[in-house]
Amino acid sequence: MKLLQIRKVHAGFVLGVLLLMFAQCDPVELPPDDPGDPVFELAMSTVNGDTYAFGGGVDGYRMFTSFEQDSEGIYTFIGELKKEDVNLDTFPSIRFEFRDFQANPANVDVEQALSAINGFYDQTLTGSVDTAYTATLSAVTGETCFDFSEEDLSWDFGDGTFGEGFVVEHDYSNNEERNITLDINGQNGEHVSVSRNISFEANALTCGVDVSLEPSQQIFISLTVFPLGGVPPYTYSWDDGSTSQAMIVQPDSILFDEEFCVTLTDASGCSSSWCGNFFDDYQVCSAQFSYSTGMVIDSLAAPAQYSTVTVIYQDGHGSEYRSDRQIQNNSAYFNVSEIEAFQENEFGYPTQKFLVDFSCELLSANGQSMLIDSGQGTIGVAFPED
Repeated sequence: MKLLQIRKVHAGFVLGVLLLMFAQCDPVELPPDDPGDPVFELAMSTVNGDTYAFGGGVDGYRMFTSFEQDSEGIYTFIGELKKEDVNLDTFPSIRFEFRDFQANPANVDVEQALSAINGFYDQTLTGSVDTAYTATLSAVTGETCFDFSEEDLSWDFGDGTFGEGFVVEHDYSNNEERNITLDINGQNGEHVSVSRNISFEANALTCGVDVSLEPSQQIFISLTVFPLGGVPPYTYSWDDGSTSQAMIVQPDSILFDEEFCVTLTDASGCSSSWCGNFFDDYQVCSAQFSYSTGMVIDSLAAPAQYSTVTVIYQDGHGSEYRSDRQIQNNSAYFNVSEIEAFQENEFGYPTQKFLVDFSCELLSANGQSMLIDSGQGTIGVAFPED
């Protein structure tokens, strides 16, 4: 089991405007007497066999406890295992947010609130949820292509719609793989068309293609294909039937009226194509585009949800995985047991220590799933004094 590390955890999702009860959190625990037996610890494993472990007082990690009250008067009790005194977003962390079973309680009964936990908070329970898959496409041109205007670059988004410009953003209704084409028609006769597939999978290996022009033996011109990404080995297919990586042509005025096309295919079956022409002293326009994708959930404010929990894991590379980005399936569970009072935190607020046992699915902002098969451990939260 490897010990994870952390730096930053974003504020948890709570309804309305959160009324922050205090400006910062400090560790609630003293270093344990026995370094091998931390007071607070948590381990979880995924269905893929990955294991994550956090130990309070181990390798700079601490249990931070806090609480918040939102605009509807609902308290959220927070426990967070993270690394202390480091730059944010660099070390992994795990955070739990427990919502009370009532709003504006006269007396906060945190033990009853924890005992009443009956499921996961779900910010999509609104009756009006719209999920869009967004692609941002950025054109890149070589030194032989310049002085282009936004209107010179046109995009075919692969769904029957089109756009113009160097950088464009387009929303799709689903996350199916798309074939995108960028066409450039310059004022000096430059023409180039490049196509590639884009994928919304977080770890998709995509291939691209670029073509450069090189003199060969002074009387010939070589059009050479260069793969961009993808999985070798590659195959090449020119429109004249040639399958070599380079096409050799002899300079001739007729070349200015011809268009050359080539398709690259990698070992995974990913294909990309390039078409271009000669202009101005037998030059070709080198162009390509990069892209990034993401998932956006647009929903109304969720209705009040009591006795719920949100699990938030940050991987130390800027990605945050949350349990409240979708409805959990029927096999998900969250149990709290062995609740007992613990020492006050650094701000003098009382805390509770307890055991958790859970299984759920966490989603990143771009829809990447993290299926927690089993999670268990001892954590703590703080709560206001009566």
